Amino acid sequence: TRPGEVLWTAGFGLANRETGVPVTIDTPFMMASVSKTLTAVAVMQAQDDGELALDDNINTHLPFLVDNPRVEDEEILVRHLVSHTSGIRDNWSQMPYADGDSPHALGSYLEGYLLEGGAWFNATDNFYANMPGTVNEYGNIATALAGFVVESSTGGSFDDYCDEHIFDVLSMENTGWHLADFDPALVAMPY
Repeated sequence: TRPGEVLWTAGFGLANRETGVPVTIDTPFMMASVSKTLTAVAVMQAQDDGELALDDNINTHLPFLVDNPRVEDEEILVRHLVSHTSGIRDNWSQMPYADGDSPHALGSYLEGYLLEGGAWFNATDNFYANMPGTVNEYGNIATALAGFVVESSTGGSFDDYCDEHIFDVLSMENTGWHLADFDPALVAMPY
């Protein structure tokens, strides 16, 4: 790049080795852990818009109450979610895998994972015995909850919020959160 212009772009390799589909500059790749960076950007955009603050207790933005059953008197802040210090643990046995997009709405899944009596709740395996802000533990569920905090505080869907505040602004026209947003034959296979 040069200020104000793109000088050269290219794609290399195969998006699908079995079918021989080449990677182009428009090939969509699955976000995987890049989703954490995008979620943090969405949180910061929502803060800039006055919808939330990093030091807000997450429960002020959620339609359900998150309480770590392994820690007394904890307060999980928005900043704890995006800095991987919330005390919420990824319990892979309770994170249902879907071949494609999840059949569960984000809020419904998180409520079932984080609330006692929920379909995916496990007090020991879904939470660490750490006070929020004290121990860094990489977390998918905490990041998903950060996205849901954005959704709850702005009153719209998280994907629409990202479209408007991140993807459209950056001219990322071939970007989305769901596989249903793309022609599956063009999406790069994760190898």
